[in-house]
This record gives sequence, C-alpha cells and structure tokens, in this order.
Amino acid sequence: MLKKLASGFLFLLSLATFSACDQFDLNDLRKKAPPSLPEISLSARLTGSQLVPAGTGGLGSFTATYNQQTNVLAYTVAFNTSLAGAISVQELHLHRGAAGTVGPIAYTLPSTTNGTITLTKADEALLLDGSLYVDAETRFREGQPLVAVSRGAIMRQ
Repeated sequence: MLKKLASGFLFLLSLATFSACDQFDLNDLRKKAPPSLPEISLSARLTGSQLVPAGTGGLGSFTATYNQQTNVLAYTVAFNTSLAGAISVQELHLHRGAAGTVGPIAYTLPSTTNGTITLTKADEALLLDGSLYVDAETRFREGQPLVAVSRGAIMRQ
C-alpha cells in the first residue's frame, strides 16, 4: 500500500514538474518574440513645379505615418494657397513612380484632407524607397476633366 502511495506521489510530483517547465518555456518564448516594428513618419511638399510637365499649381503639404505591421498609411493633407478659378481639390492619388516621371495611379485616397489606406507589400517597398508620389487634382469648371495641380514625392522624415 505504501508503495502505491509513493508511486502516486512521484507521479503527481513529476506531472507538476513538467507542467512548470512547460510554462517556463512558454514565458521564455514570449520574451524572445520579435520586437514590434516602429512606425515611419513621411512627408511630401506639394507644388506645381513637381508636375510632369511642370505647372504653376497650389502649394500644400502631405504628412503621413506608416505602420509596418498593419501596412496602414495614415495621412493628412493641407493646402497653403488656393488656385484662382479652381474648385477645391477634388481628388488625391498616390502614384507609382520616381521624381520626374509620370506613374500610374496606385490609390485614390478616400479623403482630400485626411484618412487611411492599406498598402500592398509591393507598394510598401516603393513607399520606403521613395518611389511613390502624391498628386492633387481639381476642376476649373463643373463638368470639365480633373487636372493635376500639384505633386510631391513622399519621403521619410
């Protein structure tokens, strides 16, 4: 009988020991998890002179924060001057392309003042490489097509 009690006690002691080891290992793994990636601050100065071909559009600023874990770009846009005869900015786009080139529209931004968009991994690489730019478009009269009035290369701050 004493042998059975001793065996049972040793079994429970072994079980408790292994459970404690497993918990220790889990906590150890949690401590070694990769650190979270920092958010990246970005900006662009919007001017007509950066258009291709160059124009005389309005001046503005684009500021953004990019979260590398969620791929979310949160942005704010402000215009310092208005264009005579122009309706307010109608659309903002992110284009793929370097300075001095005309690139395809990658994203139409959901608001002309602030908002968020989720980038693909490919566009994240372009953003971090300085190969995305933002442009602002307006109409000078209702019914007319949109015209790009300012542009800026998005760069890390």
